[in-house]
Amino acid sequence: MRKTLAAVLTPWVLSWIAGSGGEAAELTVGALAGASVLERKDTSFSHGPLHDEVTLGRTILGGMVLGLRLEGRHEVALEIAGGPYSNDVERSCVRYWDGSCPPLMPLTAASRAVLYGLHYRLLLQPGRKSAFVGFGMGAKKYSYDDTLFVPGGDRASSVALHGAVGAEFPGKAHFRLETRVILVSFNPFLRYVNKTSQVELQIRVSIRIHTGDVLR
Repeated sequence: MRKTLAAVLTPWVLSWIAGSGGEAAELTVGALAGASVLERKDTSFSHGPLHDEVTLGRTILGGMVLGLRLEGRHEVALEIAGGPYSNDVERSCVRYWDGSCPPLMPLTAASRAVLYGLHYRLLLQPGRKSAFVGFGMGAKKYSYDDTLFVPGGDRASSVALHGAVGAEFPGKAHFRLETRVILVSFNPFLRYVNKTSQVELQIRVSIRIHTGDVLR
């Protein structure tokens, strides 16, 4: 997974820097906070009488950003954000002959998840309060509590595509407010559901500080 992402994203960054024409690019660092705000529930019968119930819930987020800004309008940023994701849980039971089901017992629960990757942003009116749009690619990786079933290896990770809209407020520190939609191609909690992809909606706020120019 990491090698695949590096192979895809590294040429993108290098070509973007090479295309700067030697102009100054600002190095920025920042912190972000936010929340994943959607809740999704799915049920299935994985085999015979075994009944599964999956909840993908809301969570708070925090993280860091390292970015390159060109001409004040373009930015490519390396981002990492994580949260407890403790509301992501799978429960199951074996139905009785009469169709009733005993209380669902936790089978798998998330202890945390981390999203990381590269994100490109286009500021529509640089130098002033402005809207922006962005897109990017990365990965989402789950860690689990010590429960009865823990997906192993690459099944705990997935490619994640993201798009964003928002507003930036310039100053000594750039303040940013955004809504981000993330498409997770494979969520391991949904392995017994026909559609294993997940759409995650996040609200984020971040502060970016200019630390110096890296190209002339």
